[in-house]
Amino acid sequence: MVRMQWYLGTAALLVAGGLAGAVASGVLPLSVSHTTTDASITSGPPRPLSLSLAHTSADQESPTQDPSADAGWPCILGPEHGSISRETGLAWNWSEAGPPVVWRIPVGEGYAGPVAMGDDVVLFHRPSQAGAPLAELGHPHQEDDGPEEVVSCYSAAEGSLKWEFRRPTTYHCSTHYSSGPYSTPVIDGDRVFAWGTEGVLYCLDRGDGSLVWERPLSQEYAVEPDRYYPVGSSPLVLADRLILNVGGADCGAGIVALDKATGDTLWTATDHEASFATPTSATMHGREFVFVFTRQGLVALDPASGQVDWQIPFQANNPEFINSTSPIVAGNVVFTSAYSAGNLCVEVQPDGQPRELWRDQRRSLDSQYNPLVAVDRFVFGFAALDDTFRCLELTTGKVQWKGLRELDRGTVIAVDGHFLIVSTTGNLAAARLAAGQLHVACQTTSPSIAGPVFAFPALSGGKLYVKNEREMVCFDMRK
Repeated sequence: MVRMQWYLGTAALLVAGGLAGAVASGVLPLSVSHTTTDASITSGPPRPLSLSLAHTSADQESPTQDPSADAGWPCILGPEHGSISRETGLAWNWSEAGPPVVWRIPVGEGYAGPVAMGDDVVLFHRPSQAGAPLAELGHPHQEDDGPEEVVSCYSAAEGSLKWEFRRPTTYHCSTHYSSGPYSTPVIDGDRVFAWGTEGVLYCLDRGDGSLVWERPLSQEYAVEPDRYYPVGSSPLVLADRLILNVGGADCGAGIVALDKATGDTLWTATDHEASFATPTSATMHGREFVFVFTRQGLVALDPASGQVDWQIPFQANNPEFINSTSPIVAGNVVFTSAYSAGNLCVEVQPDGQPRELWRDQRRSLDSQYNPLVAVDRFVFGFAALDDTFRCLELTTGKVQWKGLRELDRGTVIAVDGHFLIVSTTGNLAAARLAAGQLHVACQTTSPSIAGPVFAFPALSGGKLYVKNEREMVCFDMRK
């Protein structure tokens, strides 16, 4: 295992999107250094990186908002759809015990992560049967699965419950993993969208949790339930519509767009089955694209009409290995990774068609589901091959460094000049990065929340929200 030198005094786990000194062009400076004893890494002074917002293409103007403004964490991969936050002023000097805990509350099972905006923290979960004994964490007994899936809204300040929306569910996972929900909800203005374990999409009023509309999408589009897991992709909100990786392969509804106000279908496209990856969008060469990593491969569409611009087959040979890592965009490059299949990196040309830069190289990276982060000319993520956190040159796939194997993989947020990492073991870590070296600033010596932690965290208003199968913890990242 790569030996890492510890430097106590700084704690950051994500390569930041809201780094200090962000400029109006959308490129955020990231000053980094990192140490590893990997023989493949050359020593020398760290090269500073600049962080390009994941959704911003080479010819797209970046947002003019104050880079220190709190955009919250309204969806699974944050406001930039690339595990990037614009927040600044976070404290990176917490102790080995981790940042201060603001509150800790009991919650139900499921791998859906929290989302947060303002004083609202929304969680989609499944409380256990009343009075049922707690099973081994992460391996719940099927008979203990609660009878309802619940969307709960909590106060960010206190963790107190504001409202709940409940619906019955009978879904049971046939493996030792959670019976869901897996799909992370979305906060959009005065609405909350949540996609249930059995494929029912709910639109709720953010103020009181009342139902605005619902659609049983899996039933309507004849989607066969996965024999192992519930619905795992999360909705993408884009302007006036929702883009969903539905998987209605037999009726041309692999990907579906709905009017977010009414739930009406706007278009359907492809004969692809669903994956667990969430769609993303970008403007390239003056055109808007949506990219969806389905079970069969990477698809590019026009979000207005649903017209398929192109599709590239990419999946593991074993049909039971389902694509789960959401694609990311850096400039005009689209990148994704898959367990047992490796990686796919394409550049979108001025005519809208893809030029494949490289593929496979699964020994470089094979993300099973963990989020990826694009910084400057590099991509960062955890490899399922050996559980290490890695830096790859984006356009070639060349490994720059790897480390942090002891974390057993995890999720990464880029924020305030650092990588903020929540590991599956429940540990927190902080790292600063450079093109040549990984510098680990600090990490907790024991779990801050019991593992396994498979739900993606949320960062909003200086608070980090982390959930396992029993509780949700709020950490103050500004003290």
